[in-house]
Amino acid sequence: MAIAPLSLVQAFAAGGLAVSVPLAARLFGHRIGTDQMLAILLVAAALASLPIALAGSGDRLHATTLIGAVIVVSALAAVLALRPSAATRAIAAGLFYGVADAAIKAISVRWSGHGAEALISGWTVLALAATFAGFLSFQAALRSGSAVPAISLMTAFAALVALACGVFGFGGRWARAPRRLGSTYLP
Repeated sequence: MAIAPLSLVQAFAAGGLAVSVPLAARLFGHRIGTDQMLAILLVAAALASLPIALAGSGDRLHATTLIGAVIVVSALAAVLALRPSAATRAIAAGLFYGVADAAIKAISVRWSGHGAEALISGWTVLALAATFAGFLSFQAALRSGSAVPAISLMTAFAALVALACGVFGFGGRWARAPRRLGSTYLP
């Protein structure tokens, strides 16, 4: 997490789901319902948006901006987690897990300058609290709905939060199209 942009790291978790669910359904002869297919398409759309932040190195922590984003996302997640719908609880779980990912990235960025002392910070408390809240929200979503849409929504929203935090909280830049000069592409 200290080397790669947060949006790239998050893609590895989400990418497997967008590919494995349809493959597993076909392999085991299960039918994917409309709501499940929509959830998988949402994951695919979230993954398609990830390259937006891949242009930046993602190694600068903008703590004030990240704290503001984390407060807004956490408040929204808390409201959604209290709703009785499986979908809103799954979205809340994704939001909480995205916040946890951002906090872990903040710790890893601080690690290079502070070493193990970076673990003794509010970011560690936030990572633990957001992970726990995400776990509770996700379990509530699974108890009240189907697993595939819950997993898909959770993963998609975690990826979207990671993208936003990567761009705004860690100095990631929006990707630009390369310029073409003769037969060579330039950044």
